[in-house]
Amino acid sequence: AAAAAARRQWGLPASGPLMSGFNQLWKVDEPLFGAWLRVLNGTKEGEGDVPRLWLLDTSADARARLRQRAAELEERLVWTGLIPGEHHFAVKSLAALQLDTVVYNGHTCGADVLWSGVPSLTLPGIIQAARVGASLLRGLGMERLLVARNLEDYVDIATRAVGA
Repeated sequence: AAAAAARRQWGLPASGPLMSGFNQLWKVDEPLFGAWLRVLNGTKEGEGDVPRLWLLDTSADARARLRQRAAELEERLVWTGLIPGEHHFAVKSLAALQLDTVVYNGHTCGADVLWSGVPSLTLPGIIQAARVGASLLRGLGMERLLVARNLEDYVDIATRAVGA
């Protein structure tokens, strides 16, 4: 009951699996967003609580582009503004799983999410900026569970994690 009330307080759905994508929206490329939509599409309406994806509304253009691309899954996107500093970690802890961006991983955001107690799923790339998420998870001994080998693996891990 307390978790549902906390979620409602921040404009989030009271129940159901809630994944987060707290990185800047410019980091979300087409292949990654397509993968996120595949996870969201893992369960259909009427089969219980469906997974939702919580994104930070920091760019009207990016929001419009992602909403259009989501099409019929758009109602599963949850948008909020930036979280005030004094509530930052507590609010982020309401997510079940952070979906890291691939081309450019979360750095401060990735560390903050993990500090909040939320596991973060990542897919390391070639450049250093795309390997930070994996480095953070290795430091915590979580690389075997949350570092994907490829985009298909990323989708599979996320789908299993939210019970979709």
